[in-house]
Amino acid sequence: MLTLSAMMLIDFILTYISVTGQYAYEANALMAWMFSLPFGWSLLARLAMMGIVLIPFWLIFRKRERYKRLLRMAYIVEGIIVLSHSWWIIEIVRAL
Repeated sequence: MLTLSAMMLIDFILTYISVTGQYAYEANALMAWMFSLPFGWSLLARLAMMGIVLIPFWLIFRKRERYKRLLRMAYIVEGIIVLSHSWWIIEIVRAL
């Protein structure tokens, strides 16, 4: 779970850099409002969202073995997201 949390945080930071630098835009309307806030407040909001998602998931996961598949799927999805957002940063650096 700690790795998934770290991946979600890296995703947020890469997205924040890309969106505030106007190299990308946030298509998710539920998340777009965060990028108009200063970084500290935006980070706090993202940490709260992560808690809302991950704490119930952890409570379910620790009691049932079959949720390991769900955790693997979450790692795969978050990994794809982090890779795509990392690509934005690579493109930004190449453009400079």
